[in-house]
Amino acid sequence: MRHDLEVAYLGVEVTDPDAFGRFCADTIGLIAGNPPTGDPATGGPAHDATDRDVIDGVVSTWRNDDRIHRLLVTSGPADDATVVGFEATTNEAFDDVVARLTGAGFAPHPGSPAEVAARGVTRMVRTTAPWGVEVEVVTGLADADQTFASSHVPGGFVTEGVGFGHVVFATTAFDESCRFAVDGLGMHRSDWLEMELAPGINLEVWFFHCNERHHTLALA
Repeated sequence: MRHDLEVAYLGVEVTDPDAFGRFCADTIGLIAGNPPTGDPATGGPAHDATDRDVIDGVVSTWRNDDRIHRLLVTSGPADDATVVGFEATTNEAFDDVVARLTGAGFAPHPGSPAEVAARGVTRMVRTTAPWGVEVEVVTGLADADQTFASSHVPGGFVTEGVGFGHVVFATTAFDESCRFAVDGLGMHRSDWLEMELAPGINLEVWFFHCNERHHTLALA
């Protein structure tokens, strides 16, 4: 199976970052990531007016392996995902994804030096997916300062060669979102399901893979 992409990180906006952090640590078994960079208080490069709030607003990060961060938390009313990062496994794969996104009409924009530094990556482009969440394609997500160790998950999480995990998005722009996944990101549909949630309310979910995971992205 061709392996070009995997989930690098997910950004979420929550109303209570402290309570969410306790849930991440005490229930899921994540550990705190390295402090967010791109802030003078942490020694990172300063931001300018063109840098996004999604970068500036990160208040905490969490991880489930040896990477610098996997979950990025901002404070706000959305209680929803704000950004998902997909890591290309090689520079060639990165260039291929950029070309596909452009050809499919989802032309990505390069990240600024401060954004690249804040994400702890070597290359970045970004675009907005039809389901309404910012998508960042990156390479070279950095390693953390310390090896992952969680008393709740002593065996660790399975991420080597398959990434952080999978992400699921519900959208009314379903067809265009599926085209983004296939024609833009280059994923392949691995499965689907249809079910009736209640009389007259139907749910359709398509699952897409780009590595050995059954799916890295699901769209409902």
